[in-house]
Parts: sequence; C-alpha cells; structure tokens
Amino acid sequence: ALEHLEADCDAVGLPKKDVMVKQGLSWGGEHVARLGPQRVLQHLQALLAKVPVKAQAVTVLLQAKIDVVAELRWVILDGKLRGCGWRTFGQARRGRSMVEAGMKGESESREALAAAGLARNEEELRSLEQRLQPLVESVLEEAVLDAGETPQFLRVDLLVDAEGRAWLGERESWGADLMVGTYNERTGSCTRCDPSRAEVAAAMIARALRLLGVKQEKSSALQGRRLQQCRSDQKRSTPTRVRKALQKRPAAKSRGKKSSKA
Repeated sequence: ALEHLEADCDAVGLPKKDVMVKQGLSWGGEHVARLGPQRVLQHLQALLAKVPVKAQAVTVLLQAKIDVVAELRWVILDGKLRGCGWRTFGQARRGRSMVEAGMKGESESREALAAAGLARNEEELRSLEQRLQPLVESVLEEAVLDAGETPQFLRVDLLVDAEGRAWLGERESWGADLMVGTYNERTGSCTRCDPSRAEVAAAMIARALRLLGVKQEKSSALQGRRLQQCRSDQKRSTPTRVRKALQKRPAAKSRGKKSSKA
C-alpha cells in the first residue's frame, strides 16, 4: 500500500516524507496520526492490538500529507448543494494524533486563504468556491452510484493546498457535523447555518414517514395477495364432487311466515 501511495505522490508532485494514517470509524481526528513512512507498520501493529477480538475487519486509510491552507466543507441535503464554509488546522507533530493540532474556524480560514494569495477578498473567495463546486458535484454523483440512491445528508470536504489545488479529504454522511458559524453576507459576521438543525430534522422525519407509508402500502398489498392465494388454494383442495354437490344444493328456505294475500 505504501508503494502505491508513493507512486501516486510522485505522479502529482506531493512530498513523501509524511503519511496520514486514519483508522475507520474514527471521530474528530482522534485516530488520525501523522507518521514517517518507516513508522507506519509499527503504528498499524499497535492499532490492531487494540481492535476487539469479535471485529471481523478493520479499515485503515493511508493518505499523503497535504500542506493544507484551508478545508472547504459543503453540505448537501436531499441531493441539493446547500451551505458551505471553511475550516483550517494547526500542524500536528510527527507521531502524534491530529487532535493535538486543533481546528480553526471560518475567520481564521479566511485569513489563511488571504495570506496564501488564494482569496484576498469576498469576490475572490466566491470565485474559488464556484471553481470547486463541480468537484463537490462529482463526489455526490459517486456517492449516489455507491449507495444506489441519493443520500439524504452528505458533507464533502475538500483540502485546498497553497497552489489552489483541491484534494478530497472526506465525504461523510450521517456522522458529519453541520456547517455552523459560516459567513453571513447580510450581517457581515460568521453566524450562518445552512441548512439549520431544524430543517435537517424535519427532512429526516418527513423521509421516515414516507418510507413508513410505502412499507404499510406494501404490507397491505401483500396481505391481500396472501388472502387471495389462500382462498384459491382452499378452492383447489376441495374435491370436485363435493364442490359440485355444494353448487347444486338448493338455497335454505326462509323460516319466516309466508305473507297472506290480500
């Protein structure tokens, strides 16, 4: 795996002195470490020793280390691109978890982008986001193909380096945070949240109700088919002579008194 990663780094001009090792199902950078290539095997052995015995498999991702200026995070709800925002990170020491590095917010990310000459004002920032939007849409298309349906909620994270190149950091579904504290053009402060928690919760409930309704309709239709099949099976199991005799049997006479003629 390291040989493939080094070959990929050579192909796109990325440095190979550091490798980012990420354990699957990790959260908040807790199981993401910056390592030298020669320490990866030792790190994996220590990681595997802590995996529960009952676990049938564990996923570990090896990534090239990108000298990130800032990370663009774009939220997608019901297949539509919604709000986006920026985050940036400190530098973790080699051999340490990314939790140590810490994450910085929208304001610090804008400062980092301006210092790198990538977006020195609001107009350039909007232009940068528009340039990266097709990449986000491509990741969404890939997610739809993988899932066989449109994910209701998705967040795509693109790492932007000093040259303005974008690298896919993650695509996260229900485990992803909403983008809060993003820039609000109306107020000029970082107070925006698009979509809001209330809107996402309402969308989830609406989808659940739709799915429950479809399941109920399918269940009712299935019960109807089973009842019809049961009657058909019962009819086929009745002997022909008995069925004909039942058909020929006269209807029962009414027990009520005959009305007298006037």
